[in-house]
Amino acid sequence: MLKISNLTAAYDRTDVLHNVELVIGDGEFVSVVGANTAGKSTLLRSISRLVHKVSGSITFNGIELTRLPAHGVPALEHFL
Repeated sequence: MLKISNLTAAYDRTDVLHNVELVIGDGEFVSVVGANTAGKSTLLRSISRLVHKVSGSITFNGIELTRLPAHGVPALEHFL
């Protein structure tokens, strides 16, 4: 369902996430836990396309999210 491969994300010129790998299958529940400044919000903002992606891929049901603008991500609901 959701696959993140080698994701590195940044704010301006500062890398915040480094080589994140995550696979979430259909029907699975996942929580993201960590200390302040650990990258939880940045990970979710990257999936939502609100943070500039430096490298890697984010795939949802076979659709590459990194090719979509932020407003295109919620629109995927109509195609699933």
